[in-house]
Amino acid sequence: MKKYFVLSLAGLLFFSFSSLAQKADSDPNVIQTDDGRSLKRLFKIQNVTEDKTEVIDIIGSGNASFSASNIADGSSSSYNHSLRITLTLTTPSNVKGTYQLVFYSNGEKVPYAAGSADGVVAVFYPVSMYEGIKQKLDQSFAAKKKVQLKVIQKTNGYREGTLLF
Repeated sequence: MKKYFVLSLAGLLFFSFSSLAQKADSDPNVIQTDDGRSLKRLFKIQNVTEDKTEVIDIIGSGNASFSASNIADGSSSSYNHSLRITLTLTTPSNVKGTYQLVFYSNGEKVPYAAGSADGVVAVFYPVSMYEGIKQKLDQSFAAKKKVQLKVIQKTNGYREGTLLF
């Protein structure tokens, strides 16, 4: 009788632990690499529900805002600062939403090249490109040349933001 009790208890424990075990194929945060390894995602992906391509006319640029931030937690990473320049783009009155260019510092890791949240569409560029892009925008607006922003977001996670001069 003891033998059956011990075997039953062992069987119940086995089934309960095996049902709680996390399987890589059922966990959306685990991805398979080409060499067969399983890796955990670093951030929760937010893909669009259908492929979107927007081409928006840009008629001007607003003021730039410059910000610096860090997380002062007492560790050595407290000395790492993120620098961002945000340049708001002016669109015709019939275009809904806000469009902006966000220039991020070298050490910063940005998960998306382009993205939208709460009616704001942002295209990300390294801060080293700020002067060149700002100069090209100013020249194009002064010469009344057409400037467009093309934003592609696909269901498979592909993102692209392109300035067209």
